[in-house]
Amino acid sequence: MLKNKLVFQFFFLLSFLMGLAGSSLAANSIALVIKNEAGQFKAALSLSDLKKSFKIKSIVTETPWSNGEKRAYRGYSLMDLVNAEGWEHSSSIQGTAANGYALSISTAHIKTFNPILATEVGCTTKEAEAGLCRTGDYRPLSVSDFGPIFIVWPFDQLPGSVDPRDHSKWIWFLSEIRPIY
Repeated sequence: MLKNKLVFQFFFLLSFLMGLAGSSLAANSIALVIKNEAGQFKAALSLSDLKKSFKIKSIVTETPWSNGEKRAYRGYSLMDLVNAEGWEHSSSIQGTAANGYALSISTAHIKTFNPILATEVGCTTKEAEAGLCRTGDYRPLSVSDFGPIFIVWPFDQLPGSVDPRDHSKWIWFLSEIRPIY
């Protein structure tokens, strides 16, 4: 089991680093591993696969770390992925970050608040002035933005959104996902 996890982490990191080399490589690098209920590999999706398979959804929200500043995020509905995988009757969905952090999120909570698998963030004026992007455009989430995939929730709609214990469901560097029944 440990060997499989280390092999996955190695290939995920390698894929991520290759993605940094260029946007076409990034679009085709493994971004998210889908596992079955037993935690066994089912599929590997690139950002390009996600784009082909799901409608883009945008959300403008603050995060627990944005000091009240709202940012525009774009990505794919986590509930759409749950439905596409046939997991809508699962009790929860376990998301795992590239560093091994794992959390189970209630499927009912996902249905109610419809978080996104954010892959892009809106360009700010400051970023545009620095030449990182153009104002009004979106750019891929970088490591400093908690990307390449970050589960983003509508912060102001969450119950207890100011409760620090509730921030664990904002999974950064999401690398794999599976159902829990």
